[in-house]
Amino acid sequence: MSLYRDKKVLVVDDFPEFRMSIRQMLLSIKVTDIHMANTGEEALRMCQRAKFDIVLCDYNLGDGKDGQQLLEELREYSLLPHTSIFMMLTAENTAFMVMGALENNPDAYLTKPFTRQDLKARLDRLCSIKDELERVNYAMDAKDHEATLRSCDELITAKSKMSSHALKIKANTLIKMGRKQDAESIYRLVMKARPVVWAEMGLAKVLHEKEEFEQSIDLLESIVKKNDNYLDAFDLMAENYVAMGDTRKAQQILTKAISKSAKSPQRQHKLGQVARDNNDIDTATRALRRTVELSQNGLYQNPTNVLDYVEALKDKASIDESLAAKRAGADALNALEKYKKDIRKDPNTNVYSKILESKILKVQKKELDAVRAARDAKKMQEELATDVGADVVAELAETMLECGEFEDAAMLLNQLTSMNLDDAKNAEKVQKSIDAMMSNTELKEFHNSLNVNNQRGVELYDEGILDKAIDEFRLALEGAEDSITINLNLAQALIKNIQLTNDLNADVLDEAKACFDRVGNIERDNPRYSRYCDLNKLYQGYL
Repeated sequence: MSLYRDKKVLVVDDFPEFRMSIRQMLLSIKVTDIHMANTGEEALRMCQRAKFDIVLCDYNLGDGKDGQQLLEELREYSLLPHTSIFMMLTAENTAFMVMGALENNPDAYLTKPFTRQDLKARLDRLCSIKDELERVNYAMDAKDHEATLRSCDELITAKSKMSSHALKIKANTLIKMGRKQDAESIYRLVMKARPVVWAEMGLAKVLHEKEEFEQSIDLLESIVKKNDNYLDAFDLMAENYVAMGDTRKAQQILTKAISKSAKSPQRQHKLGQVARDNNDIDTATRALRRTVELSQNGLYQNPTNVLDYVEALKDKASIDESLAAKRAGADALNALEKYKKDIRKDPNTNVYSKILESKILKVQKKELDAVRAARDAKKMQEELATDVGADVVAELAETMLECGEFEDAAMLLNQLTSMNLDDAKNAEKVQKSIDAMMSNTELKEFHNSLNVNNQRGVELYDEGILDKAIDEFRLALEGAEDSITINLNLAQALIKNIQLTNDLNADVLDEAKACFDRVGNIERDNPRYSRYCDLNKLYQGYL
């Protein structure tokens, strides 16, 4: 009886001729249950409806999902049992493309063209391995950790040819169960016998989680010294350096990894993040653009990838007024437009996209458009059925402040200060934003202008009742001595009183001088600068 007679096989390739060629090969080794898919999307749907024992998938599948993305999603959604075989087939044979195809560890990789004998030999070997690990794989599919450990121990005790693999699975299972110390013991025991990469990598992860970063790095360096194509080691090494605060070294490590395999959106995203931390804006924009491109149609497609890319472009647009900076601003707005359908799927990213649009328009000196975008963001936030995150509220408040929308900024700041930041995303950054806004001169002035005594003083001044207006401004200054607005209001009322009475009272002049002294030197870009100069000129004329 044929080993393959009862196997259900799925062939995924965008070329009909190749699908039929594989079909003939499978028929020749007695496979009878053969199914075909010409896209990754179709293959995913078929795997949702039925379990396949073997999946033979081309790496390049046209415009939609590629083979790597299909494998990622099958594993993420538990549509590919551990008992099944996933073999990647591709015509690509350059080291760069092979590394990309192997990123997600398919069971095997077969380069086109290949013969029936090549395919059968590879399947025979894989089926033999799966048969040996059958009980272990069934236990893992059932997510029964205890049964997985027992089945691994049986293979180890019997000195199975798969006992090393069983040890690896046992250690991984212990990690999932939170038994990291037991897993560490296995890694060290295996390494004591001989240096096995999976054990070294496992121990490096445990050391990283124990915050023993330098020891983890030492171990990872020994791995890449023996095999500099072991990309997981580069990724973890970069994580260690980030945790140690050495983002420049992390960037070097990630750049080296990407030079070997640029197909991972997660790695590109991490490079983009550390490059931004290092103020390497060109590298950040390239990496984050690749993140968006590589994640399309895949498991890691996420609107936040687009917004991270747009943020990097905004940084680049803000550097100067060069042609490159202007192009970055245009690219940022184009990206928001291009991916708006994805962005609108998430309320937070939808609001934040409008905030970014406002910030970019402000950089482009399109002030009115920037204000409109900020108001749109505020309206969207108000209309949401659920609250957006504190980090988005903070960004919106800052944007309103930058646009001179002080009333909205003050309201959002009040909202922020009443929120619980303990579980907030980027809680430390949000708190810094709150502190900065609380000390913002313009926002303080806005709050001061709302002072009841100040408002009453303005009304009395307009009515010509100067004595009472002056009294109200004096009361308003209590607790707000450094307020430019209130000091100038009091100075203006005192000077007006001198003009009307022609009484150069020394006490009044001294009080007016005290107002100007408290205000100090005002910068030219301060909106109150002209008023300060006019009032000070009038005051100087009475000396």
